[in-house]
Amino acid sequence: MPVFLTRLTLPFAILMIAFATFVRAPALISEFSAVLLWSPYVILPLIAGVALFLMHYALVYTAVLLLAAYWVIQTYLQTTMALELTFLRYLMLNLLLPLLFVVVGTFGEKSPMTWQGKTILGLCFLPIFVALLMPMLNETNLVGSLPDLFYRRLYEQSWLSMASLSSYVPSFAFLAAMYWLQPTLLRAFWVYGLSIIFLLFLFFSEPLISAFCFSILAALLLIILVQELFELAYVDELTNIPGRKALEKNMASLGRHYSLAMLDVDHFKKFNDTYGHDVGDQVLRMVAQQINNVSGGGKAFRYGGEEFTILFPGKNVDQVKIHLEMVREAIATYTLNLRDNERPQDDKQGKQQRGSKQSNGVSVTISIGVAEKTAELSDAKEVIKMADKALYKAKSAGRNRVVSF
Repeated sequence: MPVFLTRLTLPFAILMIAFATFVRAPALISEFSAVLLWSPYVILPLIAGVALFLMHYALVYTAVLLLAAYWVIQTYLQTTMALELTFLRYLMLNLLLPLLFVVVGTFGEKSPMTWQGKTILGLCFLPIFVALLMPMLNETNLVGSLPDLFYRRLYEQSWLSMASLSSYVPSFAFLAAMYWLQPTLLRAFWVYGLSIIFLLFLFFSEPLISAFCFSILAALLLIILVQELFELAYVDELTNIPGRKALEKNMASLGRHYSLAMLDVDHFKKFNDTYGHDVGDQVLRMVAQQINNVSGGGKAFRYGGEEFTILFPGKNVDQVKIHLEMVREAIATYTLNLRDNERPQDDKQGKQQRGSKQSNGVSVTISIGVAEKTAELSDAKEVIKMADKALYKAKSAGRNRVVSF
């Protein structure tokens, strides 16, 4: 299972178990009703505000859309469905929400300062506008013009109509395909979120089910926001491995014994000048991927620029050298294929060229310096300094080697 989906699977499962327990426990319903009713009104605006500050606009639109839908449910759908206006609002909300999830999922990264972003933000409030305009729309004999399919229920105890499937099924398939092609936490949320909304309207007669389901959605969205903040603070954006701040936190939490290796890409400035920064970024990502696969319990970090670090908790220098040699050799023997700038426009010629070994390939090497924490070398900054000195020795000795201090 992709990593982005697994990050939400456990909290989603816990929340759904809590849901199953909640709807079968009347005592819990009465005890936590006020908290459930108001938690979406508190959490969702908070998420939208922080996400706006982080310029994570898809998260902003998602929170606003959920808040608008929840307001409509609490304001207009807490009466009997036998009332014509209540049922129409219920029906229109079912038809609109899945489609609006698709709109946010497709165009959600547009800034609200652009006309596209303003349009998306306006669409997020569409459930409120439709609910407010429903009496006017009903005067045009909207109910009489709807086909019978709109009233045919999925089963007798549910108000969810067969027509709703025409919105839920393609929307769910589209969002699932988006996640499959490019898995992210928020795309996983849209898949889960639409599932929860479908269950909400399927069992809409259960007491406080809307408050509970939207509390689940708000909690999942809050988990995504926290993880986004964590990655912003501790994960290097280019290489997708932990950065220098994460290294400092890890070293502060380790015990009295560990080894630290400093790695540097050999002649990287010259490589950048020759092939350009785009290829240089590809090299850095490749190196990060290789060192992230290090054995021996090591954990990789990007220290800065073309310099990386591997931390080995509870290991001495002699124990980690073999693992560092494996990393060094894996990078030295790795060939990074470059696209030919004169690639033919015709797809057939392009395939023939790719199969004729005419593509360019480059390779790089790394130098590694390693030091360990000892009684004499107990300060983390001193360990880094010693590993850096060992790295300098490796470069002075000819590069592409491991040197210990």
